[in-house]
Amino acid sequence: MAITILVAIQLGLLVVDTAMLALAAAITREPVFIRNITYMIGFSLFTSYVMRFVRLWAYFEEWLLFASIRDDYVPQKVRAIRKW
Repeated sequence: MAITILVAIQLGLLVVDTAMLALAAAITREPVFIRNITYMIGFSLFTSYVMRFVRLWAYFEEWLLFASIRDDYVPQKVRAIRKW
């Protein structure tokens, strides 16, 4: 039963991703829907399964290794005020 549920959820996500692509194409009035529809299955699988582990690693780095201490995005004057 678990495989059936996973496939149904993946198909639901594919429908939602396709609807978002159609909405973006309608709002921007660019002909991107037909050009990008072939990538939707790969995009849906990529964001569901690959990016989940990337996000998990980023959370792990931030919560346990305090990765933002070494981040140059925050200016030095702000890092000097903020005591880690």
